[in-house]
Amino acid sequence: MKKLLLFSLALGLLIGSCAKDPESIPPITPQPQPQPSNTIEAANATASDYVSGKKATVHGNISVDGTKSYFVFKDGTKILLYSPKSVFDALSADTKTKLKTNGHELTATGTFKDFTPKNSTTVVKQLVYESENDLKFGQGTTPQPQPSDTIEAANATASDYVVGKKATVHGNISVDGTKSYFVFKDGTKILLYSPKSVFDALSADTKTKLKTNGQELTATGTFKDFTPKNSTTVVKQLVYESENDLKFGQGTTPQPQPSDTIEAANATASDYVIGKKATVHGNISVDGTKSYFVFKDGTKILLYSPKSVFDALSADTKTKLKTNGQELTATGTFKDFTPKNSTTVIKQLVYESEDALKFGQGTTPQPNPNPNPNPSPSGIFDFEWITNISKSYGNAVEKESSDGVKLEAQGRTETKEDIDYAIDGKGLVLNGYKKGYIKITFPNGVKNFSFDYKPFYTNTKSREFIIYEGDENSTTELDKKKFAYDTPKATYSKEFNKTGSYTITIKLSNPSKQVIFDNIKWTN
Repeated sequence: MKKLLLFSLALGLLIGSCAKDPESIPPITPQPQPQPSNTIEAANATASDYVSGKKATVHGNISVDGTKSYFVFKDGTKILLYSPKSVFDALSADTKTKLKTNGHELTATGTFKDFTPKNSTTVVKQLVYESENDLKFGQGTTPQPQPSDTIEAANATASDYVVGKKATVHGNISVDGTKSYFVFKDGTKILLYSPKSVFDALSADTKTKLKTNGQELTATGTFKDFTPKNSTTVVKQLVYESENDLKFGQGTTPQPQPSDTIEAANATASDYVIGKKATVHGNISVDGTKSYFVFKDGTKILLYSPKSVFDALSADTKTKLKTNGQELTATGTFKDFTPKNSTTVIKQLVYESEDALKFGQGTTPQPNPNPNPNPSPSGIFDFEWITNISKSYGNAVEKESSDGVKLEAQGRTETKEDIDYAIDGKGLVLNGYKKGYIKITFPNGVKNFSFDYKPFYTNTKSREFIIYEGDENSTTELDKKKFAYDTPKATYSKEFNKTGSYTITIKLSNPSKQVIFDNIKWTN
Protein backbone atom coordinates (compact mmCIF):
# COMPACT_ATOMS: atom_id res chain seq x y z
CA MET A 1 0.00 0.00 0.00
CA LYS A 2 2.86 2.33 0.87
CA LYS A 3 4.49 1.66 -2.51
CA LEU A 4 1.23 2.37 -4.35
CA LEU A 5 0.87 5.67 -2.49
CA LEU A 6 4.40 6.74 -3.46
CA PHE A 7 3.79 5.84 -7.15
CA SER A 8 0.60 7.92 -7.25
CA LEU A 9 2.43 10.85 -5.74
CA ALA A 10 5.23 10.71 -8.32
CA LEU A 11 2.81 10.48 -11.20
CA GLY A 12 0.89 13.51 -9.96
CA LEU A 13 4.07 15.58 -9.76
CA LEU A 14 5.04 14.60 -13.33
CA ILE A 15 1.66 15.64 -14.75
CA GLY A 16 1.75 18.92 -12.87
CA SER A 17 5.18 19.76 -14.24
CA CYS A 18 4.09 19.10 -17.85
CA ALA A 19 1.04 21.33 -17.49
CA LYS A 20 3.25 24.18 -16.37
CA ASP A 21 5.60 23.79 -19.41
CA PRO A 22 3.56 24.09 -22.65
CA GLU A 23 6.75 24.22 -24.72
CA SER A 24 7.31 20.64 -23.88
CA ILE A 25 4.21 19.68 -25.97
CA PRO A 26 4.86 19.61 -29.75
CA PRO A 27 2.60 22.24 -31.45
CA ILE A 28 -0.07 21.05 -33.93
CA THR A 29 0.06 23.32 -37.02
CA PRO A 30 -2.91 23.13 -39.48
CA GLN A 31 -1.56 22.27 -42.94
CA PRO A 32 -3.20 23.82 -46.09
CA GLN A 33 -4.89 21.13 -48.10
CA PRO A 34 -4.59 21.24 -51.91
CA GLN A 35 -7.77 21.29 -53.95
CA PRO A 36 -8.51 17.98 -55.69
CA SER A 37 -6.26 17.53 -58.71
CA ASN A 38 -9.19 17.73 -61.12
CA THR A 39 -9.85 21.36 -60.19
CA ILE A 40 -8.78 23.64 -63.01
CA GLU A 41 -6.97 26.81 -61.90
CA ALA A 42 -8.13 29.54 -64.28
CA ALA A 43 -4.90 31.49 -63.74
CA ASN A 44 -2.85 28.55 -65.07
CA ALA A 45 -5.27 27.04 -67.61
CA THR A 46 -5.36 27.31 -71.39
CA ALA A 47 -7.84 26.52 -74.15
CA SER A 48 -6.63 22.89 -74.14
CA ASP A 49 -8.11 22.47 -70.64
CA TYR A 50 -11.57 23.17 -72.07
CA VAL A 51 -13.12 19.95 -73.36
CA SER A 52 -16.73 20.25 -74.50
CA GLY A 53 -18.93 17.80 -72.60
CA LYS A 54 -16.46 17.39 -69.72
CA LYS A 55 -17.63 17.74 -66.10
CA ALA A 56 -15.20 20.14 -64.45
CA THR A 57 -14.49 22.25 -61.39
CA VAL A 58 -12.83 25.61 -62.05
CA HIS A 59 -11.29 27.94 -59.47
CA GLY A 60 -10.47 31.56 -60.13
CA ASN A 61 -11.70 35.13 -60.01
CA ILE A 62 -14.80 36.27 -61.87
CA SER A 63 -14.32 38.65 -64.81
CA VAL A 64 -17.48 40.65 -65.55
CA ASP A 65 -18.24 41.94 -69.04
CA GLY A 66 -21.54 43.81 -69.25
CA THR A 67 -24.22 41.46 -67.90
CA LYS A 68 -22.07 38.32 -68.24
CA SER A 69 -19.58 36.66 -65.93
CA TYR A 70 -16.53 34.69 -67.04
CA PHE A 71 -13.47 32.82 -65.96
CA VAL A 72 -10.55 34.02 -68.08
CA PHE A 73 -7.79 31.45 -68.61
CA LYS A 74 -4.09 32.21 -68.73
CA ASP A 75 -4.10 32.39 -72.54
CA GLY A 76 -7.16 34.68 -72.67
CA THR A 77 -9.73 31.94 -73.29
CA LYS A 78 -13.07 33.14 -71.91
CA ILE A 79 -15.41 30.66 -70.20
CA LEU A 80 -18.94 31.98 -69.67
CA LEU A 81 -20.60 31.04 -66.38
CA TYR A 82 -24.05 29.90 -67.43
CA SER A 83 -27.08 28.15 -65.99
CA PRO A 84 -30.59 27.40 -67.27
CA LYS A 85 -33.00 30.27 -66.58
CA SER A 86 -34.89 28.29 -63.94
CA VAL A 87 -31.65 27.71 -62.03
CA PHE A 88 -30.53 31.33 -62.25
CA ASP A 89 -33.93 32.65 -61.17
CA ALA A 90 -33.78 30.44 -58.06
CA LEU A 91 -30.38 31.77 -56.93
CA SER A 92 -30.28 33.88 -53.78
CA ALA A 93 -29.86 37.64 -54.11
CA ASP A 94 -26.46 37.35 -52.41
CA THR A 95 -25.26 34.77 -54.97
CA LYS A 96 -26.49 36.87 -57.89
CA THR A 97 -24.63 39.88 -56.47
CA LYS A 98 -21.39 37.91 -56.07
CA LEU A 99 -21.68 36.52 -59.59
CA LYS A 100 -21.77 40.10 -60.88
CA THR A 101 -18.83 41.23 -58.74
CA ASN A 102 -15.69 41.66 -60.81
CA GLY A 103 -12.77 39.80 -59.22
CA HIS A 104 -14.82 37.76 -56.75
CA GLU A 105 -13.15 34.44 -55.93
CA LEU A 106 -15.22 31.45 -57.03
CA THR A 107 -14.97 27.69 -57.36
CA ALA A 108 -17.65 26.51 -59.79
CA THR A 109 -18.61 23.00 -60.84
CA GLY A 110 -20.44 22.28 -64.09
CA THR A 111 -20.14 20.91 -67.60
CA PHE A 112 -18.16 22.49 -70.42
CA LYS A 113 -20.56 23.10 -73.30
CA ASP A 114 -20.20 24.96 -76.62
CA PHE A 115 -22.95 27.34 -77.72
CA THR A 116 -23.36 29.06 -81.09
CA PRO A 117 -25.78 32.03 -81.10
CA LYS A 118 -28.39 32.22 -83.87
CA ASN A 119 -27.14 33.80 -87.11
CA SER A 120 -23.55 33.59 -85.88
CA THR A 121 -20.52 31.37 -86.41
CA THR A 122 -18.89 32.39 -83.11
CA VAL A 123 -18.67 29.53 -80.59
CA VAL A 124 -19.16 30.58 -76.95
CA LYS A 125 -17.37 28.37 -74.41
CA GLN A 126 -19.51 27.81 -71.31
CA LEU A 127 -19.30 26.22 -67.88
CA VAL A 128 -22.93 25.23 -67.26
CA TYR A 129 -23.80 24.80 -63.58
CA GLU A 130 -27.03 23.14 -62.42
CA SER A 131 -27.67 24.51 -58.90
CA GLU A 132 -26.56 27.09 -56.34
CA ASN A 133 -24.60 24.34 -54.60
CA ASP A 134 -22.25 24.28 -57.61
CA LEU A 135 -20.99 27.77 -56.71
CA LYS A 136 -18.52 28.17 -53.80
CA PHE A 137 -17.46 31.77 -53.22
CA GLY A 138 -14.26 32.83 -51.46
CA GLN A 139 -14.06 35.72 -49.03
CA GLY A 140 -12.24 38.32 -51.15
CA THR A 141 -12.01 39.83 -54.58
CA THR A 142 -9.10 40.43 -56.94
CA PRO A 143 -9.66 43.11 -59.60
CA GLN A 144 -9.92 41.46 -63.00
CA PRO A 145 -9.64 43.08 -66.42
CA GLN A 146 -12.79 42.82 -68.48
CA PRO A 147 -12.46 40.30 -71.30
CA SER A 148 -11.45 42.29 -74.37
CA ASP A 149 -13.86 42.14 -77.30
CA THR A 150 -11.78 44.60 -79.29
CA ILE A 151 -10.63 43.08 -82.57
CA GLU A 152 -7.07 43.99 -83.53
CA ALA A 153 -7.09 44.42 -87.31
CA ALA A 154 -3.40 43.51 -87.51
CA ASN A 155 -4.11 40.08 -85.97
CA ALA A 156 -7.63 39.42 -87.26
CA THR A 157 -8.81 37.20 -90.11
CA ALA A 158 -12.04 36.72 -92.05
CA SER A 159 -13.30 34.40 -89.30
CA ASP A 160 -13.46 37.40 -86.92
CA TYR A 161 -16.03 39.03 -89.20
CA VAL A 162 -19.49 37.77 -88.16
CA VAL A 163 -22.48 39.32 -89.93
CA GLY A 164 -24.78 41.07 -87.45
CA LYS A 165 -22.18 41.14 -84.66
CA LYS A 166 -21.62 44.35 -82.69
CA ALA A 167 -17.87 44.81 -82.67
CA THR A 168 -15.05 47.20 -81.81
CA VAL A 169 -12.08 47.16 -84.17
CA HIS A 170 -8.71 48.81 -83.60
CA GLY A 171 -6.17 49.42 -86.34
CA ASN A 172 -4.91 51.86 -88.93
CA ILE A 173 -7.11 53.19 -91.72
CA SER A 174 -6.31 52.07 -95.26
CA VAL A 175 -7.67 54.51 -97.84
CA ASP A 176 -8.64 53.36 -101.35
CA GLY A 177 -9.99 56.18 -103.50
CA THR A 178 -12.88 57.73 -101.58
CA LYS A 179 -13.33 54.78 -99.22
CA SER A 180 -11.71 53.89 -95.90
CA TYR A 181 -11.06 50.38 -94.66
CA PHE A 182 -9.59 48.26 -91.93
CA VAL A 183 -7.47 45.54 -93.55
CA PHE A 184 -7.17 42.33 -91.55
CA LYS A 185 -4.05 40.18 -91.31
CA ASP A 186 -5.27 37.85 -94.09
CA GLY A 187 -6.16 40.75 -96.41
CA THR A 188 -9.88 40.83 -95.58
CA LYS A 189 -11.13 44.39 -96.19
CA ILE A 190 -13.73 45.91 -93.85
CA LEU A 191 -15.32 49.09 -95.21
CA LEU A 192 -15.97 51.84 -92.64
CA TYR A 193 -19.52 52.91 -93.39
CA SER A 194 -22.29 55.02 -91.88
CA PRO A 195 -25.72 56.13 -93.08
CA LYS A 196 -25.55 59.38 -95.07
CA SER A 197 -27.23 61.38 -92.31
CA VAL A 198 -24.55 60.24 -89.85
CA PHE A 199 -21.66 60.96 -92.21
CA ASP A 200 -23.00 64.42 -93.12
CA ALA A 201 -23.14 65.30 -89.40
CA LEU A 202 -19.49 64.37 -88.75
CA SER A 203 -17.11 67.20 -87.93
CA ALA A 204 -14.67 68.36 -90.61
CA ASP A 205 -11.79 67.08 -88.47
CA THR A 206 -13.31 63.60 -88.24
CA LYS A 207 -13.94 63.48 -91.99
CA THR A 208 -10.33 64.48 -92.61
CA LYS A 209 -9.00 61.79 -90.27
CA LEU A 210 -11.22 59.16 -91.86
CA LYS A 211 -9.57 59.95 -95.21
CA THR A 212 -6.04 59.87 -93.78
CA ASN A 213 -4.16 56.74 -94.79
CA GLY A 214 -2.59 55.11 -91.73
CA GLN A 215 -4.63 57.07 -89.16
CA GLU A 216 -5.01 55.06 -85.96
CA LEU A 217 -8.68 54.37 -85.16
CA THR A 218 -10.83 52.38 -82.78
CA ALA A 219 -14.31 52.07 -84.29
CA THR A 220 -17.44 50.49 -82.87
CA GLY A 221 -20.30 49.34 -85.07
CA THR A 222 -22.09 46.35 -86.54
CA PHE A 223 -20.69 43.96 -89.14
CA LYS A 224 -23.02 44.01 -92.16
CA ASP A 225 -22.75 42.59 -95.69
CA PHE A 226 -23.71 44.74 -98.68
CA THR A 227 -24.12 43.65 -102.30
CA PRO A 228 -24.14 46.53 -104.82
CA LYS A 229 -26.86 46.59 -107.44
CA ASN A 230 -26.12 44.44 -110.51
CA SER A 231 -23.19 42.85 -108.72
CA THR A 232 -22.44 39.57 -107.00
CA THR A 233 -19.56 41.04 -104.99
CA VAL A 234 -20.24 41.13 -101.23
CA VAL A 235 -18.76 44.13 -99.42
CA LYS A 236 -17.93 43.56 -95.75
CA GLN A 237 -18.78 46.64 -93.66
CA LEU A 238 -18.42 47.95 -90.12
CA VAL A 239 -21.44 50.25 -89.86
CA TYR A 240 -21.11 52.94 -87.20
CA GLU A 241 -24.04 55.04 -85.98
CA SER A 242 -22.50 58.23 -84.58
CA GLU A 243 -19.29 60.25 -84.29
CA ASN A 244 -18.91 58.87 -80.76
CA ASP A 245 -18.25 55.44 -82.30
CA LEU A 246 -14.94 56.70 -83.72
CA LYS A 247 -11.94 57.12 -81.42
CA PHE A 248 -8.83 58.35 -83.20
CA GLY A 249 -5.27 57.81 -81.97
CA GLN A 250 -2.55 60.44 -82.11
CA GLY A 251 -0.42 59.10 -84.92
CA THR A 252 -0.49 57.49 -88.32
CA THR A 253 1.21 54.42 -89.73
CA PRO A 254 1.50 54.27 -93.51
CA GLN A 255 -0.81 51.54 -94.78
CA PRO A 256 -0.78 49.84 -98.16
CA GLN A 257 -3.93 50.43 -100.13
CA PRO A 258 -6.17 47.38 -100.10
CA SER A 259 -5.40 45.34 -103.19
CA ASP A 260 -8.26 45.15 -105.66
CA THR A 261 -6.00 43.65 -108.29
CA ILE A 262 -7.66 40.75 -110.06
CA GLU A 263 -5.30 37.98 -111.12
CA ALA A 264 -6.50 36.86 -114.56
CA ALA A 265 -5.02 33.38 -114.01
CA ASN A 266 -7.25 32.86 -110.94
CA ALA A 267 -10.32 34.90 -111.92
CA THR A 268 -13.70 33.77 -113.23
CA ALA A 269 -16.72 35.45 -114.83
CA SER A 270 -18.01 36.34 -111.34
CA ASP A 271 -15.06 38.74 -110.92
CA TYR A 272 -16.36 40.77 -113.84
CA VAL A 273 -18.87 43.31 -112.48
CA ILE A 274 -20.30 45.83 -114.94
CA GLY A 275 -19.40 49.40 -113.96
CA LYS A 276 -16.73 48.34 -111.47
CA LYS A 277 -13.38 50.14 -111.47
CA ALA A 278 -10.80 47.35 -111.48
CA THR A 279 -7.13 46.54 -111.86
CA VAL A 280 -6.32 43.31 -113.67
CA HIS A 281 -2.93 41.60 -113.86
CA GLY A 282 -2.06 38.89 -116.35
CA ASN A 283 -0.60 38.12 -119.75
CA ILE A 284 -2.09 39.52 -122.95
CA SER A 285 -3.78 37.08 -125.31
CA VAL A 286 -3.92 38.43 -128.88
CA ASP A 287 -6.65 37.44 -131.32
CA GLY A 288 -6.27 39.15 -134.70
CA THR A 289 -6.21 42.87 -134.02
CA LYS A 290 -7.63 42.61 -130.50
CA SER A 291 -5.99 42.07 -127.14
CA TYR A 292 -7.59 40.28 -124.19
CA PHE A 293 -7.13 39.06 -120.68
CA VAL A 294 -8.40 35.47 -120.48
CA PHE A 295 -9.71 34.41 -117.07
CA LYS A 296 -9.26 30.97 -115.53
CA ASP A 297 -12.72 29.82 -116.71
CA GLY A 298 -12.14 31.09 -120.27
CA THR A 299 -13.95 34.42 -119.85
CA LYS A 300 -12.43 36.90 -122.31
CA ILE A 301 -11.98 40.56 -121.31
CA LEU A 302 -11.24 42.89 -124.23
CA LEU A 303 -8.68 45.63 -123.54
CA TYR A 304 -10.34 48.74 -124.94
CA SER A 305 -9.94 52.52 -124.91
CA PRO A 306 -11.68 55.39 -126.70
CA LYS A 307 -10.08 56.11 -130.11
CA SER A 308 -8.61 59.40 -128.91
CA VAL A 309 -6.84 57.59 -126.06
CA PHE A 310 -5.55 54.79 -128.29
CA ASP A 311 -4.29 57.21 -130.92
CA ALA A 312 -2.28 59.07 -128.28
CA LEU A 313 -0.50 55.91 -127.04
CA SER A 314 3.24 55.66 -127.71
CA ALA A 315 4.46 53.33 -130.44
CA ASP A 316 6.13 51.16 -127.78
CA THR A 317 2.87 50.77 -125.84
CA LYS A 318 0.93 49.90 -128.99
CA THR A 319 3.55 47.25 -129.83
CA LYS A 320 3.37 45.70 -126.34
CA LEU A 321 -0.44 45.65 -126.45
CA LYS A 322 -0.19 43.52 -129.60
CA THR A 323 2.44 41.15 -128.16
CA ASN A 324 0.96 37.78 -127.23
CA GLY A 325 1.96 36.82 -123.68
CA GLN A 326 3.11 40.32 -122.67
CA GLU A 327 2.73 40.79 -118.91
CA LEU A 328 0.38 43.68 -118.11
CA THR A 329 -1.37 45.33 -115.17
CA ALA A 330 -4.25 47.42 -116.50
CA THR A 331 -6.66 49.68 -114.64
CA GLY A 332 -10.05 50.62 -116.05
CA THR A 333 -13.79 50.07 -115.82
CA PHE A 334 -15.64 46.89 -116.70
CA LYS A 335 -18.19 47.67 -119.42
CA ASP A 336 -20.37 45.53 -121.67
CA PHE A 337 -20.58 46.30 -125.37
CA THR A 338 -23.01 44.89 -127.93
CA PRO A 339 -21.99 45.49 -131.57
CA LYS A 340 -24.60 46.90 -133.94
CA ASN A 341 -26.92 44.27 -135.45
CA SER A 342 -25.60 41.68 -132.99
CA THR A 343 -26.80 40.09 -129.78
CA THR A 344 -23.30 39.10 -128.67
CA VAL A 345 -22.15 40.89 -125.53
CA ILE A 346 -18.44 41.74 -125.35
CA LYS A 347 -16.88 42.14 -121.91
CA GLN A 348 -14.41 45.02 -121.81
CA LEU A 349 -11.88 46.62 -119.50
CA VAL A 350 -11.98 50.25 -120.66
CA TYR A 351 -8.82 52.22 -119.81
CA GLU A 352 -8.66 56.02 -120.05
CA SER A 353 -4.95 56.82 -120.45
CA GLU A 354 -1.52 55.35 -121.09
CA ASP A 355 -0.82 55.62 -117.37
CA ALA A 356 -3.45 52.93 -116.79
CA LEU A 357 -1.18 50.36 -118.48
CA LYS A 358 1.82 48.98 -116.57
CA PHE A 359 3.83 46.45 -118.54
CA GLY A 360 6.06 43.78 -117.02
CA GLN A 361 9.46 42.81 -118.39
CA GLY A 362 8.66 39.44 -119.89
CA THR A 363 6.16 37.52 -121.96
CA THR A 364 4.46 34.19 -121.46
CA PRO A 365 3.06 32.53 -124.58
CA GLN A 366 -0.73 32.58 -124.40
CA PRO A 367 -3.18 30.45 -126.37
CA ASN A 368 -5.38 32.26 -128.84
CA PRO A 369 -8.53 33.17 -126.86
CA ASN A 370 -10.68 32.06 -129.74
CA PRO A 371 -8.66 29.77 -132.02
CA ASN A 372 -11.73 28.80 -134.01
CA PRO A 373 -14.09 31.78 -133.68
CA ASN A 374 -16.74 30.45 -136.00
CA PRO A 375 -16.74 26.63 -135.97
CA SER A 376 -19.28 25.21 -138.33
CA PRO A 377 -21.88 23.47 -136.17
CA SER A 378 -23.03 20.01 -137.16
CA GLY A 379 -26.56 21.04 -136.30
CA ILE A 380 -28.83 23.58 -134.63
CA PHE A 381 -32.16 23.53 -132.81
CA ASP A 382 -33.62 27.04 -133.24
CA PHE A 383 -37.24 26.17 -132.30
CA GLU A 384 -38.58 27.76 -135.48
CA TRP A 385 -40.51 24.54 -136.22
CA ILE A 386 -42.82 25.08 -133.21
CA THR A 387 -46.46 25.67 -134.20
CA ASN A 388 -48.20 25.29 -130.83
CA ILE A 389 -47.65 28.65 -129.10
CA SER A 390 -48.74 28.33 -125.45
CA LYS A 391 -48.08 29.90 -122.03
CA SER A 392 -48.25 26.49 -120.37
CA TYR A 393 -44.95 25.20 -119.03
CA GLY A 394 -46.02 21.63 -119.78
CA ASN A 395 -45.81 21.75 -123.59
CA ALA A 396 -44.00 18.76 -125.07
CA VAL A 397 -41.49 19.75 -127.77
CA GLU A 398 -39.58 17.22 -129.90
CA LYS A 399 -37.22 17.42 -132.86
CA GLU A 400 -34.63 15.20 -134.53
CA SER A 401 -31.83 16.64 -136.66
CA SER A 402 -30.52 15.26 -139.93
CA ASP A 403 -27.54 13.71 -138.13
CA GLY A 404 -29.78 11.88 -135.66
CA VAL A 405 -29.42 14.23 -132.66
CA LYS A 406 -32.73 14.21 -130.78
CA LEU A 407 -34.27 17.01 -128.68
CA GLU A 408 -37.04 16.22 -126.19
CA ALA A 409 -38.26 19.11 -124.09
CA GLN A 410 -41.04 20.40 -121.90
CA GLY A 411 -41.64 24.11 -121.46
CA ARG A 412 -43.44 27.29 -122.49
CA THR A 413 -43.46 28.19 -126.19
CA GLU A 414 -44.99 31.68 -125.87
CA THR A 415 -42.15 34.21 -125.66
CA LYS A 416 -44.38 37.23 -125.12
CA GLU A 417 -45.57 38.63 -121.81
CA ASP A 418 -45.50 42.40 -121.27
CA ILE A 419 -43.05 42.48 -124.20
CA ASP A 420 -41.58 39.88 -126.52
CA TYR A 421 -38.58 38.31 -124.75
CA ALA A 422 -37.55 36.24 -127.75
CA ILE A 423 -33.81 35.98 -128.44
CA ASP A 424 -33.99 35.24 -132.13
CA GLY A 425 -37.47 34.32 -133.29
CA LYS A 426 -39.04 31.41 -131.43
CA GLY A 427 -37.58 29.91 -128.28
CA LEU A 428 -38.38 27.75 -125.26
CA VAL A 429 -38.96 29.04 -121.71
CA LEU A 430 -38.20 26.93 -118.61
CA ASN A 431 -39.33 27.67 -115.07
CA GLY A 432 -37.54 26.47 -111.94
CA TYR A 433 -40.82 25.87 -110.14
CA LYS A 434 -42.09 23.53 -112.89
CA LYS A 435 -40.79 20.26 -114.27
CA GLY A 436 -39.50 21.82 -117.45
CA TYR A 437 -36.36 20.52 -119.16
CA ILE A 438 -34.44 20.29 -122.43
CA LYS A 439 -32.99 16.82 -123.10
CA ILE A 440 -30.62 16.24 -126.00
CA THR A 441 -29.27 12.85 -127.10
CA PHE A 442 -26.19 12.69 -129.34
CA PRO A 443 -26.09 9.20 -130.90
CA ASN A 444 -22.54 9.59 -132.21
CA GLY A 445 -20.99 11.68 -129.46
CA VAL A 446 -20.46 15.44 -129.20
CA LYS A 447 -17.42 17.71 -129.28
CA ASN A 448 -18.63 21.30 -128.79
CA PHE A 449 -22.00 22.40 -127.43
CA SER A 450 -23.58 25.87 -127.03
CA PHE A 451 -26.86 27.72 -126.66
CA ASP A 452 -28.18 31.26 -126.19
CA TYR A 453 -30.05 32.24 -123.03
CA LYS A 454 -31.43 35.22 -121.12
CA PRO A 455 -33.87 35.89 -118.27
CA PHE A 456 -37.56 35.82 -119.14
CA TYR A 457 -39.98 38.39 -117.68
CA THR A 458 -39.26 41.02 -115.00
CA ASN A 459 -39.07 39.10 -111.72
CA THR A 460 -35.98 40.43 -109.89
CA LYS A 461 -34.87 37.08 -108.48
CA SER A 462 -31.69 35.54 -109.86
CA ARG A 463 -31.69 32.80 -112.47
CA GLU A 464 -29.72 29.57 -112.59
CA PHE A 465 -29.62 26.69 -115.02
CA ILE A 466 -27.97 23.32 -114.43
CA ILE A 467 -26.68 20.90 -117.05
CA TYR A 468 -27.03 17.25 -116.04
CA GLU A 469 -25.37 14.21 -117.56
CA GLY A 470 -28.20 11.85 -118.47
CA ASP A 471 -31.96 12.23 -118.81
CA GLU A 472 -34.43 14.46 -116.95
CA ASN A 473 -34.23 12.26 -113.83
CA SER A 474 -30.45 12.50 -113.50
CA THR A 475 -28.80 14.15 -110.50
CA THR A 476 -25.28 14.16 -111.97
CA GLU A 477 -24.40 17.81 -112.51
CA LEU A 478 -21.94 18.72 -115.26
CA ASP A 479 -22.12 22.47 -114.94
CA LYS A 480 -24.31 25.33 -113.73
CA LYS A 481 -24.66 29.04 -114.39
CA LYS A 482 -26.20 31.65 -112.07
CA PHE A 483 -26.95 35.17 -113.29
CA ALA A 484 -28.94 38.30 -112.41
CA TYR A 485 -32.49 39.02 -113.55
CA ASP A 486 -31.35 41.86 -115.83
CA THR A 487 -28.52 39.98 -117.56
CA PRO A 488 -28.63 40.58 -121.33
CA LYS A 489 -28.66 37.74 -123.81
CA ALA A 490 -25.57 35.56 -123.46
CA THR A 491 -24.13 32.39 -124.97
CA TYR A 492 -23.13 29.33 -122.98
CA SER A 493 -20.56 26.99 -124.53
CA LYS A 494 -18.77 23.87 -123.38
CA GLU A 495 -16.40 21.36 -124.91
CA PHE A 496 -17.62 17.83 -124.09
CA ASN A 497 -15.42 15.64 -126.34
CA LYS A 498 -17.67 12.64 -125.76
CA THR A 499 -17.88 9.61 -128.05
CA GLY A 500 -20.68 7.12 -128.48
CA SER A 501 -24.26 7.81 -127.44
CA TYR A 502 -24.38 10.70 -124.95
CA THR A 503 -27.31 12.49 -123.30
CA ILE A 504 -27.47 15.79 -121.43
CA THR A 505 -30.42 17.62 -119.85
CA ILE A 506 -30.84 21.32 -119.09
CA LYS A 507 -33.07 22.29 -116.15
CA LEU A 508 -33.47 25.29 -113.87
CA SER A 509 -32.63 25.09 -110.19
CA ASN A 510 -35.25 25.78 -107.55
CA PRO A 511 -36.19 28.51 -106.91
CA SER A 512 -34.82 30.02 -110.14
CA LYS A 513 -37.28 32.09 -112.13
CA GLN A 514 -37.85 31.80 -115.88
CA VAL A 515 -35.13 31.59 -118.53
CA ILE A 516 -35.56 31.53 -122.32
CA PHE A 517 -33.33 29.30 -124.49
CA ASP A 518 -32.59 29.39 -128.21
CA ASN A 519 -30.08 28.39 -130.91
CA ILE A 520 -28.84 25.12 -129.42
CA LYS A 521 -25.78 24.16 -131.46
CA TRP A 522 -23.32 21.26 -131.46
CA THR A 523 -20.35 19.83 -133.28
CA ASN A 524 -20.11 16.07 -133.68
